[in-house]
Amino acid sequence: MNDLLTHLNLLTFFTITGGVVSIIQLLEYSVTKNIPWLIRLLQALWKKLIRTLKGNIPDRVQHIVLNFSGHPVLPGQLKTIEKLLQWPSTQVMDVPVGTIA
Repeated sequence: MNDLLTHLNLLTFFTITGGVVSIIQLLEYSVTKNIPWLIRLLQALWKKLIRTLKGNIPDRVQHIVLNFSGHPVLPGQLKTIEKLLQWPSTQVMDVPVGTIA
């Protein structure tokens, strides 16, 4: 039992423990520092997978946004809509609410 508590054994034990703790802290830092980057990477991979599974939409398809709000769609709003829907171009059609049967 006394051999386990020698100076050299304790020094070795603390050295190994310190090394393991340092490696764990380094991994934790590298992961938490890069979480936004990892999230963006995973989102891009997910979108690519969805596009692959759905198939590409041909260019001749016409994208129409129906506007039931009664207010015009501003150019900035239209760009946001195109970005969110991942449509190359859209056409906005204003639909007056009183004309719907």
